[in-house]
Amino acid sequence: MAVLFASICRFLAGCSGTPEKLSASDALDRIHPAGRRARGGPAPFFFGANMKPTSRRRARALSTLLAAALAALSAPAGAACNGADINPSTPDARFVVSGETVSDTATGLVWKRCAEGLTGADCAGGAALAGSWAEALARVAAVNAAPATLGANSSDWRLPNRNELASLVERKCAAPAINATIFPRTPAQSFWTGSPYAQHTALAWYVDYNAGDVGPALKTGAKNIRLVRAGQ
Repeated sequence: MAVLFASICRFLAGCSGTPEKLSASDALDRIHPAGRRARGGPAPFFFGANMKPTSRRRARALSTLLAAALAALSAPAGAACNGADINPSTPDARFVVSGETVSDTATGLVWKRCAEGLTGADCAGGAALAGSWAEALARVAAVNAAPATLGANSSDWRLPNRNELASLVERKCAAPAINATIFPRTPAQSFWTGSPYAQHTALAWYVDYNAGDVGPALKTGAKNIRLVRAGQ
């Protein structure tokens, strides 16, 4: 996206014949004047007023770039991942997806593929549940009491400990910092672990899937839930 906007900026700067430094927002304002007028800014840029006849091909190329930019802006939000030069910490090949569960061949653990509250093969149904640490433990009990409907036919689910949940953090991605192919629609938010904080009984550990942070939080706060069990 940044490269696309930079290309638009370079095209716009060249149309007037004088090099000009433009931010991405300025570039979009110039080619979408409604946004500039809505903010009370100066008169919008019009190609006809500044463009040389020899720049027509540039205008056509710019229209193509603009169409790509608008398509990107309207696309559903997803994880922001770095390029292929960074090795993934949770590659697809490490996992085996089987319906509602995911087996991690590196740890031997089996995970619920969807965060609690989400349903369906791609986790597109429902809404992610968030609750206090006590409510997360109550959710574990509810899932294990109804294995056929909530537990993917298993009744030994639990909250993962701090190290287990942190093992799913994808270091090359953010918002969410997880392999979104294996764990689709994971909220870019904090998830409870089953690990209490040893230095204060009012706290428990969480893993944040916005940036991959790990830390303690008050047990009364609301966080998301993902369940795990030991592999067979």
